[in-house]
Amino acid sequence: MVAVISSWGAKRRRAGRNGTTGTRRGPLGFKLIGLPIGLCRCVRLASWIMLAIGAVLVQPLAARAADLVAYTEEWAPYNYSEAGEVKGISTDIFRAMCARANLDCEVRMTPWTRGYEAALESPDTLVFSTVRNAERADKFVWIGPISSGPVQLYALRDGPVKGTRFRDLQTYRIGMVRGDPIEQDLRAKGIRAEQIDETNSNASNLRKLLHGHVDLVPDGPIHMSWELRELGLTLDRVKPIVTVKGESFNYFAVNPRTSPASIEKLKQAFDDLARSGEISRIIERYTIPH
Repeated sequence: MVAVISSWGAKRRRAGRNGTTGTRRGPLGFKLIGLPIGLCRCVRLASWIMLAIGAVLVQPLAARAADLVAYTEEWAPYNYSEAGEVKGISTDIFRAMCARANLDCEVRMTPWTRGYEAALESPDTLVFSTVRNAERADKFVWIGPISSGPVQLYALRDGPVKGTRFRDLQTYRIGMVRGDPIEQDLRAKGIRAEQIDETNSNASNLRKLLHGHVDLVPDGPIHMSWELRELGLTLDRVKPIVTVKGESFNYFAVNPRTSPASIEKLKQAFDDLARSGEISRIIERYTIPH
């Protein structure tokens, strides 16, 4: 056996098995001086055990997994992030549903494609707000609708636009967010490419309408109310001229492999919120000026 006598530049000496003493350093950094080698080993083992127990005690408790994880995207006023918090009409409705259903729910803001694919593939997940169509109908369990409404062309209430048919609008400038697929619907209804005035956002598009740079903009009533509210205005400032697309409905789309009990609780909670008028009150919070 070899016992270490000093910690630096130490000389070694042979030691017998029985009754030999020496100096060792334990795992906690203290010296084990003058102890039999066997006892040194016992003390070192006890020290390691103390370290292991301490490490377990100081570790935080593992976070409980959420019952449901919801994915959403930036699409105000239904879902959007502000100061690191996810907000919006659909977000508030979902949280109210979870509270009523006594479910622990998590909301994650992600790009649309990533969130949609995650909800498509993983149990106990969902995605919102999304339109139910023939392609998606069988892929999810649908809860809702959250809201509905047509896409219309809006003009200033006291503006120059006259007429209520697409053929009456051939001389007017139409503001359009660049890349918005609604442009294809307008073109199909006879609106010419030279009538389109593109911009980068809905907010910019509305400002151009308010300042008379364009005559018409496409939007839905809830989103138009939100954009006007952000400017301290009301929906009375504009008027719908013609409908581009009929009623469209937004839903919560739940992965079908989610716990049936959780799905049933969410459905019941949504129905309760709708009957109580809470969903309408949530929508009003985001569309009526303060």
